[in-house]
Amino acid sequence: MAAVTSLRGATMAMPPRIEIKNMTIHTADGEPIAGPVSGSLDSVDEVAKAFVDVAPKMPAAADGSAVRGRGVVRKPAGSYTCKMSDDSRSAEVHVYGAIGQDMWGDGVDSSEFVKTVDGLDVDQLTVHVNSPGGDAFAGIAMMNALRRQSAQVDVTVDGLAASAASYIAMGGDTLTMGRNSQLMIHDASGGCWGNAADMEKTADILSKLSDQVAGVYAEKAGGDAARWRDVMRAETWYTADEAVAAGLADSVDESRKPADDSPQDFDLRFFNYAGRRGAPAPVFPEPRAQVAVADSPAVPETNNSEREADMAFIEDVRARLGLSDADEAGILDTLEKLSKRREVPEGVALIDQVKLDELKASAERGAKALADLDAARREQIVDEAISKGKIPPARRDHWLAQMEVDEEGAVQVLDGLDEGTIPLSPIGYVGGVDESGDEADRIYAKAWGDPHAKETH
Repeated sequence: MAAVTSLRGATMAMPPRIEIKNMTIHTADGEPIAGPVSGSLDSVDEVAKAFVDVAPKMPAAADGSAVRGRGVVRKPAGSYTCKMSDDSRSAEVHVYGAIGQDMWGDGVDSSEFVKTVDGLDVDQLTVHVNSPGGDAFAGIAMMNALRRQSAQVDVTVDGLAASAASYIAMGGDTLTMGRNSQLMIHDASGGCWGNAADMEKTADILSKLSDQVAGVYAEKAGGDAARWRDVMRAETWYTADEAVAAGLADSVDESRKPADDSPQDFDLRFFNYAGRRGAPAPVFPEPRAQVAVADSPAVPETNNSEREADMAFIEDVRARLGLSDADEAGILDTLEKLSKRREVPEGVALIDQVKLDELKASAERGAKALADLDAARREQIVDEAISKGKIPPARRDHWLAQMEVDEEGAVQVLDGLDEGTIPLSPIGYVGGVDESGDEADRIYAKAWGDPHAKETH
């Protein structure tokens, strides 16, 4: 398996050999201008060099573009420049374009950049970045070169610092975001040519690389590297203010005229989102990070103290609503829902469901106790009427039922009955009549009662 190389930010494992046969480069009109080339080569770069060796001088367009493949493409893009001050005590470097050169010479040559930075003997170094990223390892090498510099290193993102370019942004002692500039961080990505074991090895390399980069962001902004890795997995875009709020940048440069907030100079099709406008709101791993107000040329300029006050207010609103991770859109949505809630009518009170259930249970117990007391009172009234001889005992259940239907009416009837109407003790005795054999006894018993109770004269 060949060593892992990279292409436009994608870590890539090349096959052991590239076999080509009779490969020819044509103009847009179909005229051959280079080749044919055949052979077994080790890399894509060797393929390009093979054509250079056999190609005549290629025609050029009016703008200096070279003819490549089957058409005209742009001239080599991406470079860095270094400008020294008059007293040679400070230097200014511009890193514009993709990080790492491809086979056509496009992109920033990281090895030349590192040599230049290492050779500077200055007190102040200012680095301007406008790059969509590129070779991850090249970006790390450039970041480390800035960190090794003994000078004060101040990095400014002029337009975009995405992917590997964000590593370079982390290499300075300070990081300033230009107005309407953007920062993007994501997981390292790449491809592999080989079997499952080769792909697993490449995946392991990518994962370890992403973990290391997450540590770089955590070192700059604070927080746990694992949480920053989660943010990277989501491919997170930051506006200038959001980058400051997240702790990745130190300030926003308000002194310069803002540029367009859409990074249209770069091909962003390799990313999930083509800039901050189309991306979800960023997540802030650190609790201290606050929601920042996005840049907009239409918004009046504010100073840092006003911006800090605005962000503090938004943070307070988030805390009061219990929306610790919500962005501005989420806060506004919640406020809108709250405003649509129905007003509670006068005389109506809201009560917690648990408390309501407790009150219901208590009321049920009280109602049962009251019913028991009412039943006992009615029984007492009926039993008292029986004891006074107003109604017979056999009619007790009837009067209890009547009391349940109309207690007041039943009481009035009972009160109107005379006492003693119903005998309280038995009158006469009929037992033993048929058993008496004496006619007198039978007559006596029928007339006067039990013959055994008659008086003896």
